[in-house]
Amino acid sequence: MQPDTTRDILCAAITQRRLVELSYAGRPVRMAPHAVFRSAGGHPLVTGVVEGGKEEAGGGFKNFDLRNVGSVTVLETRFTPDPTFDPTARRFRFGLECGVVAG
Repeated sequence: MQPDTTRDILCAAITQRRLVELSYAGRPVRMAPHAVFRSAGGHPLVTGVVEGGKEEAGGGFKNFDLRNVGSVTVLETRFTPDPTFDPTARRFRFGLECGVVAG
């Protein structure tokens, strides 16, 4: 899947607050996406809370490079944004393309 198409799908899921399932480097990842942003090198990344969270994935937010995403499926299940998500965080300084809006 092309990064731009993947970005559009993820941004729609973020706006609708829906869980997604990614094929990332050949492995399935189920997550609550919170933002799509650019890395220092200009690469598109998605960050979110991986289902299973703290025990299975080490907790907190995980970043995934969209260049390594093979597919994205938007699920019907909605999520509640993590209260620690901060769209003004330093890691988004190279460009926040879309993110969860409080409320």
